[in-house]
Amino acid sequence: MKKFQIVILIFCLSFFGFLAFQNSRVNADASDNVFGWAWSENIGWISFNCNNSELPEPRCNIDYGVDIDEATGDFSGYAWSENVGWISFEASDLSGCEYPDSTHGCSAWVDMLNGEVSGWAKVLCSDSWIRLRDTDYGVDIDIDTGEFHKWAWSDDYGWISFNCFEGGPDGENICGASDYKVVTTVPFLSMPYIEDLTFSPNYCTEVAGKGHISLEWKYKNDSGNAQAKFNLQVAANPAKNPDGTFVDPLVNFEDVVRVVSPDGECTSCIVVVLSPSGPQDIFYNDHYYWQVQVEDVLGLASVWKGGPEFDTPLHPYPYPDFTLLPESPSVGEEIQLCSTLGVDCVEDVSVCYNAAGGAISCTGNAFEWTIPDASFIDSDDSSENPKIQFDALGDGKVIKLGITDSIGFCAREKLFDISLPLPNWKEVIPF
Repeated sequence: MKKFQIVILIFCLSFFGFLAFQNSRVNADASDNVFGWAWSENIGWISFNCNNSELPEPRCNIDYGVDIDEATGDFSGYAWSENVGWISFEASDLSGCEYPDSTHGCSAWVDMLNGEVSGWAKVLCSDSWIRLRDTDYGVDIDIDTGEFHKWAWSDDYGWISFNCFEGGPDGENICGASDYKVVTTVPFLSMPYIEDLTFSPNYCTEVAGKGHISLEWKYKNDSGNAQAKFNLQVAANPAKNPDGTFVDPLVNFEDVVRVVSPDGECTSCIVVVLSPSGPQDIFYNDHYYWQVQVEDVLGLASVWKGGPEFDTPLHPYPYPDFTLLPESPSVGEEIQLCSTLGVDCVEDVSVCYNAAGGAISCTGNAFEWTIPDASFIDSDDSSENPKIQFDALGDGKVIKLGITDSIGFCAREKLFDISLPLPNWKEVIPF
């Protein structure tokens, strides 16, 4: 191979002057996002940008460089070697390679998610191919630092090293003797991910027997791409399929559109009921697992991320409610508050629950009334059905009732308008 290389080198050297003036062909420029040097024992130093700091001033009299498209990962442009001339990464120069890729053909490209470089480059003067990846070797880019690593191969020129970190004959670090590398400033894509998964239960809602649980997470994406949608699952059985989904989810939200900026919070709600009948319902008195997967605006999906497990209560929390007699009270008038069935109250208005989830009277549980601007009559704020009177008129007077049973406390308030007392009429003889 060495004799063949010498012939190639002599042939190429005769064309350097010609190639140096073919600026129409060397159409990259100093703004390209790949810099630095690669090394080959047979080619020598390979410059990836005319603006490399090691080159003498003035730089870029001949404007060249290699570029990576930020959106596609496709390479373009030219590198330069004093020994073999232009090395092309231009797609128009790269046809007829031995093993073209089904998608990219012979072009050089990098996976913008993992930094794996594939495809081919070509030494133009000798028409020699440089393969950037095969089954047992390949060039990689560290997506955090932008540094190229490892090796490419040419049947005519042998191994080409992209970083001194593994540039020795046996892949050892030789940076102490020769500090070189190829680097790119292209921003790589990052998969979206999830942090800070939390759940917030609320078992005191406006509907008797129903609770809400808010499931919340923080959307993260180091590439700055927003969340476009999410998938959410809740299950009583933690068993999973090979794709990470629950085997038997009770709640399964798919492709829910919700745009969230990186570092933003996203919340979804599930409902706790005695007999689930809807797509977001779960049972009382059970243990649950939940997980979320997010997808960004580019269609890149995160792995499934599990939130903290949680238990639902034995049964629904109390549902405080009450009526007033009379319904439109006035200042100083005696008012009967009715929450449970009693002497002056004809029905149970508040609802409590037994261990089986059945609705029962709240009688016997702890009551707590809060009524500003009112006085209790022969009762107090812990009575089930107290009698009160308001001491001052006004609109929007608040009456609040809280009930505590064996598992929890809920409170509910209503607003009432307190009017002036009705006038007392006294019949008199008109004459």
